[in-house]
Amino acid sequence: MRRHSSLACLAATTFLAAASPAERMTVGELKETYLACERAAIMNTIEPAGIMECSVVYETLKARAFDGSFRALKAWSDAHLGTPTIGAEAAGDPSLF
Repeated sequence: MRRHSSLACLAATTFLAAASPAERMTVGELKETYLACERAAIMNTIEPAGIMECSVVYETLKARAFDGSFRALKAWSDAHLGTPTIGAEAAGDPSLF
């Protein structure tokens, strides 16, 4: 059942991405929008209606600018938001504690 649920979620996200304004955005616009979404999420000011659009922006940006790599998108995002990158905790980065 879990696999079916994941596939349905992926299909819904793919459909929404195709119908989304995110598909018409440039990579620069996607990056700007994604960072705005991240900041809103961090500050807990994101509106429920914006969550899905932010998710679609994330998926579109990841595919178009980062070859589908979550790690590459995360490293770029962390550099622009000033947060530690993935794996920093494994390296014992004291700023995480």
